[in-house]
Amino acid sequence: MQKEVFRTGIRKDESQELGPEYKCRKKCFERVSEKMRQQIIGPFNLMEPVTEQNRYLCGLISVFPIQHRRPRLNVEAEANLREVSYSYRVRCAGDGVATEGIVCGNAFLSIHGIKRKKIEYLVSSLKTTGNAPKDKRGKHHNHRSKLSDEILEAVRTHIKSFKTRTSHYGMKDSHKTYLPEELNINKMYCL
Repeated sequence: MQKEVFRTGIRKDESQELGPEYKCRKKCFERVSEKMRQQIIGPFNLMEPVTEQNRYLCGLISVFPIQHRRPRLNVEAEANLREVSYSYRVRCAGDGVATEGIVCGNAFLSIHGIKRKKIEYLVSSLKTTGNAPKDKRGKHHNHRSKLSDEILEAVRTHIKSFKTRTSHYGMKDSHKTYLPEELNINKMYCL
């Protein structure tokens, strides 16, 4: 499995892996062969932003209202029942033709290499808005470690106030300057 290094230096798994095969009454893994599963997860892993993956997955999930419900004697039990049911599909392109097939929820999770929590998140967004959720990471304004522009400018002027020297290595075109060797962060802080 390849690793991708992002600008922040954090390593992230580039791809999801296929999950285990499940035995279900629909025989989903017999209908979707290993080759088809590889054809599904390959392009899925190449989708860059999380929003694009969410949009793709939401396009494969259908939400239906419950059609029939037997009457219950207990009112509390009726309040805990689901209001909708879901249908999961997989889409595979082979021989120039795209085919879709209905699979169970466990097969859908396993084929795309995702967790149940991700499906719960997508389904809750589909129920409330009808659309795929947008990626909301990093959009808040409560950055506790962010310093104000005034503080940053004060630090820059403090560093520039120290005497610097040019390099002695004969780089005549270089405009780099260096602080003295005996100066360190603690001394700079105390001054």
